[in-house]
Amino acid sequence: MSRKLKDKKWFTSFLKLDPSETNIEKKVFEGLSVFSIMFFIGIFIGAGHSKGLRLKQKIESGEVKYNNQINFLDGELLDAKLIGKNSSYVFYLIEGNTEVKISPINGTIKYLSN
Repeated sequence: MSRKLKDKKWFTSFLKLDPSETNIEKKVFEGLSVFSIMFFIGIFIGAGHSKGLRLKQKIESGEVKYNNQINFLDGELLDAKLIGKNSSYVFYLIEGNTEVKISPINGTIKYLSN
């Protein structure tokens, strides 16, 4: 850290530093780390929220394309819009229904196709 920056009044008041402190680099690094973490958390939350809003608008306006098929173990075949999946569940929409359906993958779904 530059000695000149340490002596600036605006810099010490912004970081709430005592002018006699010697470990300014550590405080600056901690401040930047917290800021970076909060920034990335905000990006991910904002992106997920906006993706959900776009999907909601498409459902309400009827612009959803049902281009996936879900084949269940009992032989039922559904044309659906796959919203998402994780290691345990599949999230999908059925044509003509605005509710999101959730099905467990293990024991119910044979395969998913595009």
